[in-house]
Amino acid sequence: MEIHEEFEVLRVDAAGQNVSWTIVITTLNRSTLLKRAIESAIAQTEPCEIVVVDDGSTDDTRDMVARYAQIIYLRNPTRLGHAAAANLGIKTAKGTWIKFLDDDDYLSPECLRAMTQAISKAKCNGYDPKVVTCASTNVAIDKTTIGKTPTLPIQTPAVIGRDDLLPLMMLDQIPLGTPVQVAHERAAAIALGGWNEQRSIDRLNGDESEFWIRLAQAGDMLFLPQTLVFRTIWSGNESVTSSERLGISLDLKLTIARQMNKGKASEARVPPAIVHYLCLHWGLVALRDRKILCGIGLVLRGMFDPASYRYIWRRRRFADAIKLTIMLD
Repeated sequence: MEIHEEFEVLRVDAAGQNVSWTIVITTLNRSTLLKRAIESAIAQTEPCEIVVVDDGSTDDTRDMVARYAQIIYLRNPTRLGHAAAANLGIKTAKGTWIKFLDDDDYLSPECLRAMTQAISKAKCNGYDPKVVTCASTNVAIDKTTIGKTPTLPIQTPAVIGRDDLLPLMMLDQIPLGTPVQVAHERAAAIALGGWNEQRSIDRLNGDESEFWIRLAQAGDMLFLPQTLVFRTIWSGNESVTSSERLGISLDLKLTIARQMNKGKASEARVPPAIVHYLCLHWGLVALRDRKILCGIGLVLRGMFDPASYRYIWRRRRFADAIKLTIMLD
């Protein structure tokens, strides 16, 4: 992990030295939304440390954060990127577990408590959880519900073992989601070197997924069926085309292939059937979004492989993942 020494520490809560959780909020020029995120962190029913990493904001973020005496505030004087901001939060954290939170999202008050209970139960049952994720409700900027993110069809907390994670990730059947849904053990992230700050600029939309892929080898993964977080869908979210999404997906699949073939990582390739499936999937997404020419072009690349349809069917039902999922209750 690259360590950045040029940051400002605004204030530190001395009472937060022996916490089990650190919430890391990364932000850039969104002080109004950041206020909501901070207050959802403060409202947690489980004790936690709160670290705000400001990646060079030029608005009133610093003054707004200064109203909250319990916040650890770090500010990069210039923008270093989301991965670097996340790494600075991990480096600074005192908690044994990290809960990420983007500045435009927010948490249910019971988020950390529910995750703590699941982690404890998993350990009592002999598992070694390093990552935990939950269901998310997508909301508009005014908190109006838009829908829920796809998640495993389970009713109680469940675990998938380390050895099964990468093969299921290749099939898009590990619904980790965005940073607001995911928490991980701090020591596991440190051992991996943190987020990849050298990731190509045209693949930055997948920087969290690339990190989850590398974390998958650290230990078991927990899934909570309840909605504990809220992701805001609005014009401020960076949007990409279906063709760009396909490129990001293929790049991530190659990362998975390399992790699965560590002995011969340089020879790793994405299976052709997976390439065809992704082309068909993103082509259908483009057609749904009325991007007709793009959609037709992508669909034509994948529609002639029968495996494409099987993968889509299995993905929508988490057919492979549910066979390997172990219920904790």
